[in-house]
Amino acid sequence: MTCSLSAEGLGAKNEDFPFCVDVAFVEYRVRSKPVVRKHAVLMLKNKINNHSIVYPLTAFIHWKWKSKEYNTQRLQAIYLSQFLNFFLIEKRKKYN
Repeated sequence: MTCSLSAEGLGAKNEDFPFCVDVAFVEYRVRSKPVVRKHAVLMLKNKINNHSIVYPLTAFIHWKWKSKEYNTQRLQAIYLSQFLNFFLIEKRKKYN
């Protein structure tokens, strides 16, 4: 027997978990010199307790645009978060 606990079972709604974009600073070494790069991160924000978690599609953004500058990554992450918010939150209201 399996038991699943969903956010809706806790009284939360889809509107309480919007997608957003944040920045992550990654430090690595090039020829023994530290280099810090900014990367765009797709986050799922919990409005109830104000915590955020990294959403797995961040790996896609990093894979596709890792060699590009931060603003390019951020722009693509914003497009993706807007689409996910529209599709999973706004359209879900219409069909529920």
